[in-house]
Amino acid sequence: MKKLMMAALALTLGCSAMAQTKADTTQKPENFVMRYHGKMMKIVDGKPTPMTETITLNNGAKVAVDGSVKLPNGKKLKIKENQKVTMSGKMSMATGN
Repeated sequence: MKKLMMAALALTLGCSAMAQTKADTTQKPENFVMRYHGKMMKIVDGKPTPMTETITLNNGAKVAVDGSVKLPNGKKLKIKENQKVTMSGKMSMATGN
């Protein structure tokens, strides 16, 4: 009986995990800015356009057209080639996806 209950629990958890994975694939990608071929680009709903003005991220950081980033704490960073920054402020290397 105990083995039957464990098998039912495992089956239930497996099905719910698959349902969550399927639902996650329908989400649209997050908007971001990135340096591409030496120029700063903003990607909104998957469409790239050149940056023409400073963009303020959700965390208060400001990204300038030259790729410099001023964080809310005053620290300054520079976005490197193929590096992206999401609107939430997460910085990473862009992938080919």
